[in-house]
Amino acid sequence: MARTRILGAPLFAVLLGFALFISVAYSQQPVEWTQCFSGTATIGAATDELRVFTIDSKGIVMSNLESKVFDNMTSHCIGATKVIAGQATSVTYSKFQDIDGDFVVLETTAAPGEKESAFNFLVGTGKWKGIKGSGKIKVIARGKPIQPGTFQICYKGTGAFELPK
Repeated sequence: MARTRILGAPLFAVLLGFALFISVAYSQQPVEWTQCFSGTATIGAATDELRVFTIDSKGIVMSNLESKVFDNMTSHCIGATKVIAGQATSVTYSKFQDIDGDFVVLETTAAPGEKESAFNFLVGTGKWKGIKGSGKIKVIARGKPIQPGTFQICYKGTGAFELPK
């Protein structure tokens, strides 16, 4: 019995230290941005029942928080959407690049009937290496296309991310 207690205390201390290290190694930060961009949509197939198209857009990200995280990042997004019976499903990959050339990649998915899309951070480079997090994106402005086959739109993104320290 004494032997179990002797081994148990150091093991507990190691596990506690590991748990504290993990909680300190990653600190969650809120993120909120407005992203406005213009792009092109290319129709892959269109029938009365189904529309399939791809998008390619470029724009800028503006932070809505005092921390100004992601402020003035440029964005490039590519994605694919299918619309069946007026309900859209899509997946988009977005690269947000900062002034130093470091970037993060987000994956955004939209399900039929949802007013918001979900995003996840997939990868980051430089100061963003090891980024993890997720959130929601919703449309806040949509203009009339300036030319056929184009779109102009603004989104609001909210969520949180963590970086290793």
